[in-house]
Order: sequence, then C-alpha cells, then structure tokens
Amino acid sequence: MDPGASRRSGAQDTERAAADDLLIAEADQIAGGWRFVTVEGIIVDTARELELYEQVLEIFDQVAGSRPARHSATPTRLTLAVWGPDAQERADELIRRVRALNPQRLWGGFQWEIRDSAR
Repeated sequence: MDPGASRRSGAQDTERAAADDLLIAEADQIAGGWRFVTVEGIIVDTARELELYEQVLEIFDQVAGSRPARHSATPTRLTLAVWGPDAQERADELIRRVRALNPQRLWGGFQWEIRDSAR
C-alpha cells in the first residue's frame, strides 16, 4: 500500500469535513434571514478594477440601505450579505446590478463568477 495514500485520504476527509461545516453554517445563517451574494474573481490590480470593486460596494450599500448587512473579502472574492424579510429580493437585485458591471474577458465569457451563496 502506498504510504502517501493514507495521508491523502486523511487530508481529503478533513477538506470534506470543512466544506460540510461551511455548508451547515451557511444554512444556519439562511434560516436566520441572511442571504448571500459572492463575487469570485474580483481582482484589484488596475485602477479600472479598483473602480469596479468600489462600484460593487456602492451598489451593495444602496441595495442594503439602512437594513442589517455585512461583507467580507479575500484577494479574489467578495461576499455580501443582506438580512431581513425581503433579503432574497435584495440579494436578487444585487446579483442583477453586479452582473451589469461584470467585465468581459478578451476571448469571451466574463471575469467574475457571481452566485447566490456564501461559498
């Protein structure tokens, strides 16, 4: 038996468990009234990309209004969360408006992946 196979299996199990934990945490947040929008691939390397990033945050502020909202970011991902009885409608509006900003790639397709989840 390959001794590395055991380590790979253990790492895969740990990775699966972490993914399951995130899924459970997101489900708990959704049950509590939160809705999420994630923009994957939102990289800020140029002035134009920074402008788009700031526009996404402006849209988020407009859509959230005075209602509870929060966001988090990594170097390539922005996750936006809205809360309340109309959170799904606001998340849908957020997705629609952010998609309108999504830059096209040179050879087709879009730069950002926009999804209605925290993952």
